[in-house]
Amino acid sequence: MKTLLLLAAAVTTLCGRPVQAAAAQSGGVSEASGPRSQVSGPSLHWQNPLPTASQLRAVKYLGEGVYIAAGDAGTILKSTDGGVTWTIQSSRTTKLLRAISFADRNNGWVVGDGGTILRTADAGASWRSLASGTPRTLYGVAFAGPLHGIAVGEKGTVLRTSDGGATWQAQSIAAGTLRSAALLRPTVAVVIAEDGIILRSSDGGATWSRQQAPARLFALSFVNDKVGTAVGGEAGYVFDRQVILRTTDGGLTWQTQATGTKTRLYAVSFADEKNGIVTGEMGKVFRTYDGGAKWKEQSSGGGQWLTSTAMADLKTAVIVGDGGRILRTTDGGEKWVAQTKGRQVMLRAVHFSDANTGTAVGAGGTILRTTDGGATWKAQTSGVKEQLNAVHFLDAKTGITVGAGGTVLRTNNGGGRWFAQPSGTQMTLTAAFFHNPVTAIAVGGWGTVLRTTNGGANWTRVKTGITNNLSSVSFADATHGVAVGGGGTILLTNDGGATWSLQPSGTTEVLTSVHFAGPQNGLAAGTSGLILQTSDGGRTWQQQPSGTRQHLNGVFLAGSSAGAAVGLVGTILRTSDGGRTWVTEPSAVPVQLNAVFFTGPRTATIVGGNGAILRAE
Repeated sequence: MKTLLLLAAAVTTLCGRPVQAAAAQSGGVSEASGPRSQVSGPSLHWQNPLPTASQLRAVKYLGEGVYIAAGDAGTILKSTDGGVTWTIQSSRTTKLLRAISFADRNNGWVVGDGGTILRTADAGASWRSLASGTPRTLYGVAFAGPLHGIAVGEKGTVLRTSDGGATWQAQSIAAGTLRSAALLRPTVAVVIAEDGIILRSSDGGATWSRQQAPARLFALSFVNDKVGTAVGGEAGYVFDRQVILRTTDGGLTWQTQATGTKTRLYAVSFADEKNGIVTGEMGKVFRTYDGGAKWKEQSSGGGQWLTSTAMADLKTAVIVGDGGRILRTTDGGEKWVAQTKGRQVMLRAVHFSDANTGTAVGAGGTILRTTDGGATWKAQTSGVKEQLNAVHFLDAKTGITVGAGGTVLRTNNGGGRWFAQPSGTQMTLTAAFFHNPVTAIAVGGWGTVLRTTNGGANWTRVKTGITNNLSSVSFADATHGVAVGGGGTILLTNDGGATWSLQPSGTTEVLTSVHFAGPQNGLAAGTSGLILQTSDGGRTWQQQPSGTRQHLNGVFLAGSSAGAAVGLVGTILRTSDGGRTWVTEPSAVPVQLNAVFFTGPRTATIVGGNGAILRAE
């Protein structure tokens, strides 16, 4: 094995004044429970997939079957049954959370973006915010007992505490992004940097020695004050380098190891000095039984990036990663079982025929159905693989969905059976609307408008005189409707879709969604945060300030006042005055949101990427 040489140079840190940590709330935050997983504030809950679709970036084992995981948008999960079931804990932040450390079963800390530090004293049941004194992203945290801790982050940021986080002493190292830390004793710390630097201090951070790894480093784990492992790698067009380093003298010297592949590694955990797991990109998992002398590749059952792992013992471990993926093994990794429940595909549209009965559609011909207001969603057989872009139901039984390649499917029994209808086009269809059991409209690419008057047995293409793609269609009643699309296109019909006329929109942005509540009031949304509002049935439109530049994919107006718009990176906007003014909701959902549907004045269902289905109440 090749040993890294310890460089003699020492780096002196610059100590700042202590920062007094003030709790963001007067008390702790109670644990979420029940079938709905709370995402943000009192009103937004995951319904699919469960427990979350947010990327998970850290997981720790506390003992006696208890795990804590953390990730994007303030997500904190807790399991008390060895990783089988998980509940979302209220963190009261939407910041990205990157690392976890527990000093014992009860006392733990989580760090993340914007200098976020959260503290629990009851095994993760409640969390409070601590003042870190820095706005910089923190990537790593480690504690040696309930009092002494270290947090590290971007631009060489090092924070130290000797009172459990009540105050933090700022230090600075001449280094780049610090990715992980281990506190072997109150005065002895090992820190790794993304550029491959390994730092070690034995005097409480006054000075640091340096070593250089052969590649970037991302994760560090010690099983005691002597034995530890660091992992990382380089990425390129072809994966060209992987690194596993092992120390048996508390970080003074390091020996290189290898799995026999070039996959970049993001996480490491050891149950003891011999038994460990490393994980990385493309779902890669490797297991060692001899302290890393040899590594055996294991199948994770997927290709998602696996960003953190925690071994409970020689047989039991948990891995977390992209899209809220949670894997669990009870046989040392011979078989990894996914604990995330529900379909994880891009969902494009959702429609409810009543408060309890709804259908969502999306990629790969996916159709999901609920009859209990979204408490549970069950997959239905569509019979197609094409992406489904829109769904509309006349009542609980009669519905239509349309999608790529001119796909049109209809059901007469609530989705128990879907059957294909000949659309007469290969154009992608993006939206559909049922007037009655025999009359429906579908719109799509290149200005396509299709109309049926015999329940879909035949579809006739209606001339519109435009070639811009159409994205959405909505009818206020049986005769008055609006379709919108690229280049600011707005088409108006007053005869149930038999003829259409172009209306001025005042924009060239892509209009992605339109919805009417009654014959006069409607909203349209589009790219760059565009929102248009009409109060005369769509003849004239006024642009309203949305407060965002994010692309909006869906809009809904529930009556004359309440409405919402959703879009990229979890954007959720609300209006209470019919669309004239908007406020941004802190959604804590880091995925693309595509559609929103109201079933009450304040009750809505939102769908989007990674199979996300959320209920707002």
